Amino acid sequence: MNTTPAVLITGASSGIGATYAERFARRGHDLVLVVHDWKHWQPNFAKKMALMWTFYRLI
Repeated sequence: MNTTPAVLITGASSGIGATYAERFARRGHDLVLVVHDWKHWQPNFAKKMALMWTFYRLI
């Protein structure tokens, strides 16, 4: 049984959503991130997080 906490964050590409996504990731939580427009994903955020996460694009 997986006991790792999971977090769903909407608006994860910038602002408060991006800040909390990074914080929860650093604490070892499993994340589900919702991004409205993949093209506007903040490049620095995406590069930094790509080292820690596996990305799946759902349409």
